[in-house]
Amino acid sequence: MSKAAATMFADAVNASLPEHADESAEAADGSVLVTVSTPTGSDEDARFRRLAFWAWTAGLLIVAMTVVIGILGPMVRAVAFLVVTPFGVGITAFGAVSMKGMYDIWYLPRHGVTVEAKRNGVSYEYTDMQGATHSRIDLLGKSTAPTVQVAYRPGRPDMSTFVYSWLRKVWLTSFSLVILLVGLAITAVSVVIVVELF
Repeated sequence: MSKAAATMFADAVNASLPEHADESAEAADGSVLVTVSTPTGSDEDARFRRLAFWAWTAGLLIVAMTVVIGILGPMVRAVAFLVVTPFGVGITAFGAVSMKGMYDIWYLPRHGVTVEAKRNGVSYEYTDMQGATHSRIDLLGKSTAPTVQVAYRPGRPDMSTFVYSWLRKVWLTSFSLVILLVGLAITAVSVVIVVELF
């Protein structure tokens, strides 16, 4: 291909391309499409709202199911369902939350950031890598030591756990598992009441 042919080909390609924007024009990087909003509440508020939502949902479902059982079956069965189900669901939820805490107790000391926490009244305070101070109450260990070890998630320093001995972790995990199984057993009674009705 000759130089003239190459130049003609390049001119034809350039002519078919859209015209270049004026350099003084604002760059189209999509920044005008970005909206910035700040969260209206803390993580604690969000957790409380989620808990309230699920509590109301479970309560309304239990009441609705009690009415259906009362209409279709004997009233004794409806009262039994209304008494047993909230206990079963509550204990099961508590056991599930406890088991999630047990996961943190086993996971965070091995894969999180471990720091010293100093006693301040009834709670312990620790400082994360960014210099922010957090506090935590030791409900499970009931420690009175002036300092203890706390492990937290690197990306979420507010999510933390105390570092316990292996024996204490086994005991707490076993206890939480028993609570979960008791809750599931009580909930199973409610399921049997409904299944026998239908």
